[in-house]
Amino acid sequence: MSFPKTNIILFPLLIFLQIINFVSNLKSNYFKLFVFFLSILAIIRLFLLGAFNLVPQEAYYWLYIQHPALSYFDHPPMCSYTIGVFTSIFGNNEFGVRFGMLLYSIGTSLFLFLLARKFFNSEKEAFLSFVFLNLTIFFNLHSIVATPDAPLLFFWSGAMYFYFKAIFEGDRWVDWVVAGLFSGFALASKYTASFIVFNLVLFFLGFSGMETNFQSQVHCFNFCNIYSFYPSHNLEHSKWICFLSFSNIWKSKRSEKFGIELFLPTDCQPVV
Repeated sequence: MSFPKTNIILFPLLIFLQIINFVSNLKSNYFKLFVFFLSILAIIRLFLLGAFNLVPQEAYYWLYIQHPALSYFDHPPMCSYTIGVFTSIFGNNEFGVRFGMLLYSIGTSLFLFLLARKFFNSEKEAFLSFVFLNLTIFFNLHSIVATPDAPLLFFWSGAMYFYFKAIFEGDRWVDWVVAGLFSGFALASKYTASFIVFNLVLFFLGFSGMETNFQSQVHCFNFCNIYSFYPSHNLEHSKWICFLSFSNIWKSKRSEKFGIELFLPTDCQPVV
């Protein structure tokens, strides 16, 4: 899908003028700065989405969604599902493949700002947290290039925000439910999100007796977490196919063999 050149120039300009108008009406100076710089970064990244060809990894994830499945060989499906949604809107091009990553980056920055504001009780510290996040090469890369890390960061930061609200601000069931869903979707983005649950366990172990106060809520969280993550399990073969690839890496180290064929065993193929 192609856009007229005049729209490419005028649309961001109109958005920028609306941002200036909106920011000028805000009361908090640091929140003004947050909205302003987040908007500027979003516009810059918007221009970059279609500025260069897909890297091989992006093409690989685009290929996933051409064969929709509940699980894939080396990653859960969230990134490919996101690519599928926006390529259905913008077409099979660089912009469509990457647009969801831009939205994830905006959401991650927003959740980090909100969490830091609650944690430090300071909008200045929240703004600095946002700045430091957006100064990292890793975050800027995954704000443009389509990888599983973009949805992982978004759902992980969202889970942390709602965890904080659930534990320290009134113990509302809705916060536990949303935290569980975000954690599950993070796991459906990348399996390293299992550390969310690990960190929660460490937190309760560090504060003796607190786990009993949230026993029912933690059960609710676990249910929401598993419910939202369960579809990415390979139901057809009843095994975690990407974990089998990891086991092959371990075998390769023991046998001192390295090569792509080690990641493609005959008894473990992608689900398509």
